[in-house]
Amino acid sequence: MSVPELLQAAGVPAADESTIGLQYQDPAGYVPAAVNTDNRPLVNLRQIVDGQRRTLLAWAGSALAVLALVVLAARRSRRRYAT
Repeated sequence: MSVPELLQAAGVPAADESTIGLQYQDPAGYVPAAVNTDNRPLVNLRQIVDGQRRTLLAWAGSALAVLALVVLAARRSRRRYAT
């Protein structure tokens, strides 16, 4: 028994013989080089810039959160020792 017959017996729908290329659209956008038939660039500068922007915002947000916690702890500590 061949693999296609085995898959068909298991209920897996057979791929259309007339289609060429990747049937599954990967959510991450990965397309093997052998299947890449469109002319999209391999590196998208906009995605890189957006990723850097998100990283910078995450770092700045983390730094501000830590600074706010330190300021709150200092104020709380000062109130406790002032009385």
